[in-house]
Amino acid sequence: MIITHTYVELGNFTVTLTVTDDDGLIDTVSMNITVKNSPPIANFTFSPLAPVVGELVTFNGSLSSPEGGVIVGYYWDFGDGANSTGAIVSHAYGYSDTFNVTLTVLDSEGLNDTLVKQVTVYTRNIAIISLTPSTSKAYAGQVVTISVGVRNFGNEPQTFNVTAYYGGDNVTIETKRVSLEPFETTTVVFNWNTSGLVYKISYSLKAEATILPLETDVTDNILVNSTVRINLLGDANNDGVVNIKDATLLGISWLAREGSPSYNEDADFNRDKIINIKDATLLGAHWGERQNQRLWCRMLFRGVDKIIVFFLKAIALFLTFRIMACLNASVSMCQGLRG
Repeated sequence: MIITHTYVELGNFTVTLTVTDDDGLIDTVSMNITVKNSPPIANFTFSPLAPVVGELVTFNGSLSSPEGGVIVGYYWDFGDGANSTGAIVSHAYGYSDTFNVTLTVLDSEGLNDTLVKQVTVYTRNIAIISLTPSTSKAYAGQVVTISVGVRNFGNEPQTFNVTAYYGGDNVTIETKRVSLEPFETTTVVFNWNTSGLVYKISYSLKAEATILPLETDVTDNILVNSTVRINLLGDANNDGVVNIKDATLLGISWLAREGSPSYNEDADFNRDKIINIKDATLLGAHWGERQNQRLWCRMLFRGVDKIIVFFLKAIALFLTFRIMACLNASVSMCQGLRG
């Protein structure tokens, strides 16, 4: 037979069982029972729910209930070798992992309870891993493609900006928004218009990713490792002036394609991988231009050239008329003598 009994008081009680058989024989057994309050129930929350390395995580054990006595102790084990005491505590993790956080609560009657929860700590770390221009030499006005490799080394998704710069003054080329999943890599392409840049100058290129809040490593958010030299369009030999020397180099590589022994990239002014009439046209359009020569200077010199040509033509025309007049006079004299 199974019976139940509820004690309404705390204390030590002796429970006695007496049994009698059908022959009237009796046996008795006794057992001592101590009645105590129910143990406390451990409970806690933590915030933020997805912390990153170095971020303070707040653990709140005040949700634990005493169930009879009074909770007199909160004992924390954060799973990384650190521990603490108190109803509300904070802790920052030094590396990324999933940690078993244990809370043990003790009440005034010496009773205790334990609760374990897992806390996953994330890493924030984005990096610029490569920076590659489409060419190391460009003509002013040419659009240079810049390919920037970006990787998310962290274990949570990230959205951030990547900006490309040129020159020592960090002139902005373009800024683009990038979103990456954990451990994902992508290539961001920028188009750099080199119009207006100074000739025969090598410009450094830089790519920079936005620093994330609590990012673990910010040293790899910037990469500077490439330069592009800007040359005068039509200046195939890079001497700072467009003249017969450049026309000669163009002629030597005439109709040569990329990969041919006679192909000269510096004479391929439009960068279409073949040297032809298009390149000759560009050379002619910039004939006589010099390094760092301002636009008004070029216009002035071209204007002077036109004036000189006009006067030369006028002089030639004048001399032609004079010669014809002299010839006519000579013919008239000869006819007079005959007469």
